[in-house]
Amino acid sequence: MQAKRLCAHGVQLELDCNRVWVDGREVNLTETEYKILRLLMQNPQRIFPVQTLYELVWNEPYYYVSNGTVMVHIRNLRTKIEEDPQSPRRICTVWGKGYHFANGGEDDHE
Repeated sequence: MQAKRLCAHGVQLELDCNRVWVDGREVNLTETEYKILRLLMQNPQRIFPVQTLYELVWNEPYYYVSNGTVMVHIRNLRTKIEEDPQSPRRICTVWGKGYHFANGGEDDHE
């Protein structure tokens, strides 16, 4: 049976109702932000290149100009879930490779 909740690094993502809490407070995400966060949290060991993120989240072919779209959504998501969006600890950048959700720390799949 698939998990109904993902929890890691103070982020709780409810899969059944598309709701997110960060450090105990509910955070309102757009549908696209939620999809990105869910994908990253479900695959914390995986680094997602921008191209892959775009194709999986937007469900359409990637074009180079799509880089900006992904980067804006990542920046907005970090603003909502990071204590310091300028020094993110949850959604990490691997320079030249892509993005991933932070490894280690508490991790709970219910």
